Amino acid sequence: MEKKAPLRRELLARRDALPGREERSRAIRRQVLALPEYRRARRLLLYLSQGSEVDTWPLLDRALAQGKEVYAPRCLERPGEMAFYRVSSREDLQAGAFGLLEPIPGRC
Repeated sequence: MEKKAPLRRELLARRDALPGREERSRAIRRQVLALPEYRRARRLLLYLSQGSEVDTWPLLDRALAQGKEVYAPRCLERPGEMAFYRVSSREDLQAGAFGLLEPIPGRC
């Protein structure tokens, strides 16, 4: 683990410094929304982006507006384990492990 931390910091700094991140996120979103699999899907499993990750929040909003069921991950107490909960709105989320937004189990 100790060897991973410096590498993780370096890679995150590189990603943070990439130019055109917003445009790339929009292009990825357009590609996802154009997929026949997305259009046919009734359920969507989606990570909740933060920082310089590809922005998935517009996908969450669009899928919910289209009446799709959206599921997001929540870290469990055992390291490396997660479960997926159905999210009906952004109000179903709260800061959890590592400060990431996660579904509130009692509401989802």
